[in-house]
Amino acid sequence: MIKEIFEDSKYTYRSRRIAEGLKVKYGVIFNRKKIQRIMNKYYLKPRYYKEPKYNNNKKCLEENVKPNGKITRIDNIEKADVVFDHVNFGYTPERTIINDFNFTVYPGHHIAIVGPTGAGKTTLVNLLMRFYELNSGSISIGGIKTSDMTRECVHSLFCMVLQDTWLFNGTVRDNLTFGKQHVTDEEVIKVCKSVGIHLYIMSLPDSYDTVLSDDSNMSVGQRQLMTIARAMITNAPLLILDEATSSVDTRTEQIVQDAMNKLTEGRTSFTIAHRLSTIRNADIILVMKDGDIVETGNHRELLEKNGFYAELWNSQFTEGEDI
Repeated sequence: MIKEIFEDSKYTYRSRRIAEGLKVKYGVIFNRKKIQRIMNKYYLKPRYYKEPKYNNNKKCLEENVKPNGKITRIDNIEKADVVFDHVNFGYTPERTIINDFNFTVYPGHHIAIVGPTGAGKTTLVNLLMRFYELNSGSISIGGIKTSDMTRECVHSLFCMVLQDTWLFNGTVRDNLTFGKQHVTDEEVIKVCKSVGIHLYIMSLPDSYDTVLSDDSNMSVGQRQLMTIARAMITNAPLLILDEATSSVDTRTEQIVQDAMNKLTEGRTSFTIAHRLSTIRNADIILVMKDGDIVETGNHRELLEKNGFYAELWNSQFTEGEDI
């Protein structure tokens, strides 16, 4: 029984959390020393943990911790919870945009964030990526606060697909494998086939060795598929999709959406969208208004509440459309 609990991803990254899990599930109380002895008995290691700090600079680098105590790298984070704990933020002290935000994202869940312009959707993602520091509260990934990580460490945990696609002057292969080392041609081709961009690339003069430039004749949809393929190759454990289909027509939107569905499979993902049709299958939809979460639930649950989300939906779609 105990070994099964330790292997449960919710209770394996800190002895304190393991003890909490045992107490909640079975009413069993263990101190941390006994927990550690059990871990040693079953050859179990905490899956997520904060690396220890050392005074010796060389040792710090070896243990993925800078001399100032900031964590530079975290491994095996795929099954991590993302926790927003009493997050408050404002660009100026006079105006708070995010108000006491509390939410837990479980591993592999697809979270959609919707709301009118100025509701705080993009700000919330910017805080998750640590582009800004919080006024108060904390955001943690796998039990580790992002404020305890370097910004480079936080960014390495995410891949992003944005509304404005970004391709640089270089070969198709270089654009696809940007930021990822030791990627084989077979892996690149497999990903491109899965998102539906392989045939287009093969039609180019030098296929994957074709040099792209600012005047390359690529449609918005093709560029978006390229960035989705890049994100799949990067294979970071967490994913952010920010208005990724807002610049394409309805027909291309479905092609891009199919590719994004493959990208989000088994991956914890956050989607910001104005087109509500693209997030109907999200596990949880956060409805934001003036920096607050006013509703949560899946698509059907929120429509049945007939609240603010239903208003947003009805403003985009005609009555009677199949939901």
